[in-house]
Amino acid sequence: MVHSEIDRTNIIDNDRIAVLGAGNTGLGLAGYLSLEGFNVSLYNRTFSKIRDIDKAGGFEVKGLFEGFARLHSVTDDPRIAIAKRGVIIIATSATGHASIAESIVDKLSPGQLILLMPGRTGGALEFYNVLKKKGRENEILIGEAQSNLFISTSENSTSVQISGEKEFVKVSAMPAITNRDYIERLEQFPLRLKPTADVMETSMNNFGALLRPVPVLFSAGIIESKGGGFNHFYDGISESVGQYIEKMDQERLRVANYYTDSPIDIISWMKESYNVEGNNLCECVRNTAAYKDSMAPTSLNHIYLKEGLSAGLVPMSHLGQLAGVMTPIIDSTIQIASNLTQQQYLDTGRTVKKMGLEGMDIQQVKDYVKLGVHRSS
Repeated sequence: MVHSEIDRTNIIDNDRIAVLGAGNTGLGLAGYLSLEGFNVSLYNRTFSKIRDIDKAGGFEVKGLFEGFARLHSVTDDPRIAIAKRGVIIIATSATGHASIAESIVDKLSPGQLILLMPGRTGGALEFYNVLKKKGRENEILIGEAQSNLFISTSENSTSVQISGEKEFVKVSAMPAITNRDYIERLEQFPLRLKPTADVMETSMNNFGALLRPVPVLFSAGIIESKGGGFNHFYDGISESVGQYIEKMDQERLRVANYYTDSPIDIISWMKESYNVEGNNLCECVRNTAAYKDSMAPTSLNHIYLKEGLSAGLVPMSHLGQLAGVMTPIIDSTIQIASNLTQQQYLDTGRTVKKMGLEGMDIQQVKDYVKLGVHRSS
């Protein structure tokens, strides 16, 4: 049975938005959308992180946008956060997509739309797999953005600094047959979203998997001994580190070519997203003003490393294996990170099984992301 269209009569008020995750990404999105006049609820798993925001009824937004972002509700209860919300933006770390899906799947109402911001590699596939297991894949619109739209940093417990905004980010529904409804629902929001073919295009063009964990690994000594104190992008991506990332990007492109007709190299993406120039990755990064406030992690126990591996390089490696493409640089990077942190990322990260792709060949994967059903050979 092919994925059916969502019944429009079930759509809850599309102006009411829930943002799940009160980290840098979530606060940036919640703050911006509140300032734009939308009714926003904010959820975070740990209430202590949002207690001050709850007391104040919102938080200050600084930088590209200025003002007090008033919130409808602030809660650690997902049921309260998503109740009667037409749109749910999940802005948690991508490593938490599966647990978030499991925690809200029985609380969702038919017609709600979920946007993973971002999905990283395979986020929408993993989330859709949870919906499918519960028999709810035809009731909910689910999709992902290729990356974060804003570069934002939480300054303290009641403010966020939005220092940069991409020219646009690509977005697609899972499965692609629901793209028309999905995009129409999102078009009312003042977000720079660009529709794309399917979630393999957004997933395989996940550049955070390269730009975030690699500088952390190569700077591990100074991060642990000095607690960071340098700019993650400007200082962490030197000319030689940039060359390493470019070689890794060539492996990603070889895998991506099997799954999407629209892969893009990392330098072209930098120029497209941030309107910068440069002859190589290092130059492009250092010409990106939006990165000026991006300080390096203070320890290896950080989202840049954990998410970049688990929801980025690991699924790329697994998808490479499925396609019969060797990825020695990606695999060695995963192995170094695993040895350095005593974590078995290749086993615990986002696998083809978690994405619902186990046992499929390339054509079956392509059919699945378009139709949402597994067609036998």
